[in-house]
Amino acid sequence: MNSDALEQARITWNEIDISQVRQVGWYSISYFGKKLAMRFSGTETCVPFIHNLLAQRLPGARLNNLQGAAIVCGDMQAEKDFFEEHQFVKFTKVDGYDLSEVSLNRYTPDKNINFTAHVIDCNDLILEPESYDLIVGCHGIHHVYNLGNAFYQAHKALNQGGLIYLDEWIGLEYLQIPLINHIFAAILLFLLFPSHKTRTTHMGKTKGWWIQYTAKEFDPSEACNSQELLTQFLKYFKPIRIVMYGGLSYPVFEGIAQNIDQTKLLNKIKIRIVYFSERILTKLGIIKPCFMLVLAEKRQIEGIR
Repeated sequence: MNSDALEQARITWNEIDISQVRQVGWYSISYFGKKLAMRFSGTETCVPFIHNLLAQRLPGARLNNLQGAAIVCGDMQAEKDFFEEHQFVKFTKVDGYDLSEVSLNRYTPDKNINFTAHVIDCNDLILEPESYDLIVGCHGIHHVYNLGNAFYQAHKALNQGGLIYLDEWIGLEYLQIPLINHIFAAILLFLLFPSHKTRTTHMGKTKGWWIQYTAKEFDPSEACNSQELLTQFLKYFKPIRIVMYGGLSYPVFEGIAQNIDQTKLLNKIKIRIVYFSERILTKLGIIKPCFMLVLAEKRQIEGIR
């Protein structure tokens, strides 16, 4: 990624109102997060499942002194629970890597954790060998173009028995929606949520019936090499659990979630119609998933520890 594009990405994430982004995001509908976690771990949250697995895999003497890393972590809101919850294990040292110093400064670490913020272009990431027990990436690694280096570094840095967890966009580059997904999402929007004026961006701009803006509307790092993300990841890591999702839930609810009263029975029914439509159509191979939730261990690669 050239220096101008990198600077544009840095400015975007220094200035963006991230609370507004989350407010209009489809993840603000709690039903989706609970169903996804249930599919992935059997409970309504993934953290205890992953911590319990770490406790089974790592020496007991280390479990109260674990080290972790969050890659392209922003303000750590999606990553912090993996390091701050201490039911089965305890993290004492965590490194966060991100391009935006402003985003990193928004995070107030748990008092029991030695958190170090690294302001860095993660295309040029360099990590110390065998330095982490858990590496986490949540909706940030798809901003990295040099995925081969990022995953090579993560593989090198992960301890034996350690785990890597990703929740990432694997759809089309620059967050574009496949045509067939677009068609089904538009139909569901028309039938279930006909008031197009309620669909707005985090800046209050009306989205109308557009399912997604064009690539030029996003910063240059947004899903800049997302079609390669899974391929590059699998070169270095072997999945333990993997769930593909979001092919309809994302285009339908992104920009409308903030206007849905999730306590109303009719809205609950509508949310479930979208969810189960997505599950069925994805299973049939008709629509394509846009996101991947994966927990993995490092592959044994000749010449790489």
